[in-house]
Amino acid sequence: MDNRISSSPRPDQYARPEHNPPSRSAEQTTFSAVRRQATTTAQPFPGALAVAAEVVRGSEPATVRKRPGRLDLTSVKPAQPVEPFQRLNEHFEQIKSLMKAAPRSEFSEVYPLPDYGQMHSVALLGEQHHGFRVTKPPEKMDGAGFIHANAGRNGRFDGDKFHVSVANDQLESGFAALASLLFSPDSPVREWKMTDLNAGRPDTPEGRRVTQGAQFTLYVRTGADGHYSAGQLKRIKDFVSEMERTLAAQGIGMGERPASDVAPEHWNYVSYRNEQRSGRDGTEEQALALQREPFFRLVSDCPQ
Repeated sequence: MDNRISSSPRPDQYARPEHNPPSRSAEQTTFSAVRRQATTTAQPFPGALAVAAEVVRGSEPATVRKRPGRLDLTSVKPAQPVEPFQRLNEHFEQIKSLMKAAPRSEFSEVYPLPDYGQMHSVALLGEQHHGFRVTKPPEKMDGAGFIHANAGRNGRFDGDKFHVSVANDQLESGFAALASLLFSPDSPVREWKMTDLNAGRPDTPEGRRVTQGAQFTLYVRTGADGHYSAGQLKRIKDFVSEMERTLAAQGIGMGERPASDVAPEHWNYVSYRNEQRSGRDGTEEQALALQREPFFRLVSDCPQ
């Protein structure tokens, strides 16, 4: 019997033990799957990866917290802008105090100035005078004809306008008296028109309205921000006062004011109307409404 011990190793003597990694919990498996999916998908918004991979840990199986749905904003209405007259109503007393404390406005004179006859040729050519482009649009079907002057339309037109009424046979003299103010670089009115006696039909209701009175229409616009400032309103008020003083000093007769307009007792030539909140047919109810307009109350010292 051979008692020698074999020196050859057994087949399994040096075999490496089989590696058996510990089993992964359901929570770890779910988290890894979510993370792999999240990292390979484009994020729809910053931080989406963190939201998608957030795991609720506990005794229950892991779950992924879902992103909440989008809010329905279709029923949310945007804020409505404040209208110029609303702003004036809200801050009426403050604006009135600032106007009262402001110094009187000055209006520099400009030369040379065209007379009424020259305005026709200037208008036909569309020339500029002291920053105002003078034009003559086609005659209206209602029988009224006008010469327009416009220095630009900055700001917003909220319907506020003035009429200046002079005696029907003194339109040329009335324009000569007012021309320096109307063309002044300090004027708060950058758009106005004047009745063209060579056009229109004075025998029509509208033609008569703008020849017997209302020969000048002055359109007032807000500041660039869409609202009136106290300084602007003070300048408008002083401008109206200066027109009244100038016409009276030149001996210009008063014309027929439009029935649609209102005016305080101390205005003899100028009248006011808001064309967006009133019509041309004057009524007692409309007159009361116009007298309550904050713009009119501030520039006329009307106590209403």
